[in-house]
Amino acid sequence: MISGNLLDSLLLGVKKMGSDMDKTDLFSHLLEIKDMAGSQWILLLNQISYMNSDVDKASLLIQAASEMPKNELVRAAYQKAARTIGDDLDYGKVMRAIE
Repeated sequence: MISGNLLDSLLLGVKKMGSDMDKTDLFSHLLEIKDMAGSQWILLLNQISYMNSDVDKASLLIQAASEMPKNELVRAAYQKAARTIGDDLDYGKVMRAIE
């Protein structure tokens, strides 16, 4: 399991990954980590927001909605990431996932 500073470093280093497909695979696995700190969730959601593909972003955010802690800071980071989705249909799906 990846945790603590190693997870933080991994999340910061993901910017160097080339393809959204690789990022999607990595983020999908990271979303399954049950004991991530709130600050790590925020960092992960921020990294998801930098992806180019609205479809991939939406898929990951919908997955995150059921796994993330239910606190206001994480929810705000989720909403901020959702606002980077340009497609109205995908944006709506993402926002309904946290209702």
